[in-house]
Amino acid sequence: MSLLETYHPLPLTIAVLLFVISVSTLGITSHTIWLLAQYFPAGAWYIWREQSDVYEEQQTRQQWIAVDYNDTTDRLALVRAVLGAAAGLLGICVSRVRRRSVVEDEIKTSRSCFQSRASYIIAVIFAIASFTSTLTSAIWSTILHHQSSERCRVPTFLSEYNNKYTCTRELAACVMLPVITKRDDSVRKQACDETKTVRWLLVPMLILGLGLVVGYAVQIWFARRRTAWERRVEGRVYVLEKAE
Repeated sequence: MSLLETYHPLPLTIAVLLFVISVSTLGITSHTIWLLAQYFPAGAWYIWREQSDVYEEQQTRQQWIAVDYNDTTDRLALVRAVLGAAAGLLGICVSRVRRRSVVEDEIKTSRSCFQSRASYIIAVIFAIASFTSTLTSAIWSTILHHQSSERCRVPTFLSEYNNKYTCTRELAACVMLPVITKRDDSVRKQACDETKTVRWLLVPMLILGLGLVVGYAVQIWFARRRTAWERRVEGRVYVLEKAE
């Protein structure tokens, strides 16, 4: 029994970790979106109290400020989480794929459809899609976070009109909302921590996604090489038997 006909501890471990982290990312992102929507709705207006949190009821002109959410980073997180979970789950399912199934179609002889060449190809495609989406998400989220941080700062003064800031949920929860309102501060802190967690989970997802793609590439390379060698051996045996 060859190496590729048995369990592969490293690719299997990578697939399990990728699945767990992806599901965690999906759950945390969804919870953060729900949390901010419930307690700090997008576009809600608040009376500007400045950093001293002092508000004079008798002041003649009230100034208002609002924060809207940029959904791009959250959508990227949801996409990479779904693709990562699918890639991890498929990686677990094909972890016992037979060596010949990698390079030959054994759908008719395989005990399970997850040990066929078709299922292996699907797993490879999802692994590549997961890694690509995570890499794109990492680059795009970093650029967007940098651009938003230039705009989403605590204002030193407000204009008379149009005091609405569009920020990522992380910058809104961690930078803007603490100054704008003191209401439900514990919820706001939880949302801030969750958005940071999702962003930092990009790192292990990127590493695991790359590891899964490389693992498949190594398996395919070894499978093709060994299968070609076995065919040559079988051909020589056949020639010798025929000569006898």
